[in-house]
Amino acid sequence: MEESRAAAAAERRSAEDRPRPLVEALLVLSFTAGMIDAIGLIGLAQSFLTVMTGNLTLLGIGIAAAAFDPKGPAIALLAFVFGAALFGRWEDDRKERHKRLIGIVRVETAAVAVAMGIAIVFSIADESTRLVVTALISAAMGARNVAIRRLRVPEMRTTVMTLAIAGLVSDEAEHRNTPADRRMLGGIVALLAGALSGGLLVAQTSVAVALGAVLVVQSLALTILVRRLRSDSPHRFG
Repeated sequence: MEESRAAAAAERRSAEDRPRPLVEALLVLSFTAGMIDAIGLIGLAQSFLTVMTGNLTLLGIGIAAAAFDPKGPAIALLAFVFGAALFGRWEDDRKERHKRLIGIVRVETAAVAVAMGIAIVFSIADESTRLVVTALISAAMGARNVAIRRLRVPEMRTTVMTLAIAGLVSDEAEHRNTPADRRMLGGIVALLAGALSGGLLVAQTSVAVALGAVLVVQSLALTILVRRLRSDSPHRFG
């Protein structure tokens, strides 16, 4: 009992001691995750590109109902698993986590750039083009989720907000207001804002323009944040 209490206390202290640049970077990644999922659902193959729980649900619906095409969710799920498995083969070195997060952000940015190029050169109205873009970005998001998971910042997963919402509500019910709660709320708001932005861009412009906006957010904001992460106490990651 005492050991479990000590472990819980240590976890709370760790949660209160997140490097600010790391928190800022994860908030921006939450924003881009919202944008990317909006693009996937509205402009590509009616599938989530970052949240596989949703794709499992859509895949089941597609198999059960002839009116819904399951190809998009299936492709996204397979590509996500491929990206996660590929990155997961790297040994988890605590001292190298910050460098690998930087690497994954760069891979994501490159994947979005290639996806934007495909959307410009080829017709996004063509199903094969939409599926290729879906697979490309989903694979990058699979790698991102492994990298984020290894950072051990459970209140800021950048993509999955179900547990964050549940944790935030339960803490409010217990009249607790911790730094982790504020970060959870920030992640939820960032994801929502990103989804709103991505949805508006796809609806009012095009998939290529929406992907260009994601590219701008990642290449400008995240480049600055990641440089700060590199120089700001990398040993404190995880």
